[in-house]
Amino acid sequence: STNIIVCMSLFDIKRSLALSKACVVTNVDGNKDLIIDKYNGRLVPSEDYQFFAKIVCEVYQNSNVLIQYEKNSKIGILRNSSEYHSIINICNI
Repeated sequence: STNIIVCMSLFDIKRSLALSKACVVTNVDGNKDLIIDKYNGRLVPSEDYQFFAKIVCEVYQNSNVLIQYEKNSKIGILRNSSEYHSIINICNI
């Protein structure tokens, strides 16, 4: 099973959160509405790909952090519970 998600779109982020996955995303509008940095994932500057890669590795290699982000991952999506249930239905969970 996948432990960490590097997301490219808001729908991917929402789906990942609904599935209790830790996310590493760029710190841009939209993403900041769903990811709380160091709570349910990481927000990193979009212009620094080396730092982005470093954060992905850090999260993946630290199982305590990874588990904590996974436990907290639904917080962003649950802000709008009807959206959460729609994503669960789309994913056939």
